[in-house]
Order: sequence, then C-alpha cells, then structure tokens
Amino acid sequence: MTQRRQSLIDHWATEQGLTEQKPAQGKLTVTFDQVRVHLSELPNLRIVAQARIVDLPLNERDRERLVERALRTATGRMRDSGVALTAHPQASALWLQTQVPDNADTAALSQAVENLVNEVEFWRMAL
Repeated sequence: MTQRRQSLIDHWATEQGLTEQKPAQGKLTVTFDQVRVHLSELPNLRIVAQARIVDLPLNERDRERLVERALRTATGRMRDSGVALTAHPQASALWLQTQVPDNADTAALSQAVENLVNEVEFWRMAL
C-alpha cells in the first residue's frame, strides 16, 4: 500500500471528524445517514467505496424478483450514476460500489462518499 493513499483516507477521516476511527491497512468503515460505507485501498492506487443496499431473501422466488427489480433499476441508472450494482460474494446481499481515482483529493473522496450514500438511500426506497 502506498503512503500517499493511506494519507488520503486518514486525512479524509480527520476532516470528517472521525478522529476515533483510524484507517487500518488501507481500510475504513464509516456510517452516514444509516448507510455504512466501506473504504478500501486497491492495488492500483484507487479507493473503492461500497455500501450494502439490501440483504437478499432466502426464498428463491423472492430473491429472483428482487434481483430482477435491481437489474431493471441498474439499467435505468447507468447513465446518471457513477455507482455500480454488485452482489456480495456469497450472494447474500446487493451492494453499490464506486471508485475514487488515484489522483483524487479529500474533496473528491467526500463527493464520492456523498454520492454513494445518496444512491443507497434511493435504491433502498426503489427496491
């Protein structure tokens, strides 16, 4: 991990008044408006920000309906949003994810987190 990227996450956390939460190994989890945002440093020097939208139902039929609604929503949002719909690796939840460029500053990171939180709130109402 690069010192520069760790510093960006750390500086951002300090700017946000998150002095009790220190980034650990390029990762930080923060909560805004009941949305838990996970920040992680990627090997390519980018930061990925992701947040869970909804857990998937255990019932297969309900799960399929929810996934179909989510895919329709994702198709409609592709042009207007910089976030991507993703699924948890164990297929237990739907998530939204966005990346922050490697040359970003704390303002860009703040904007990415704000956009992600807003999108999660939209998706939770839509689904």
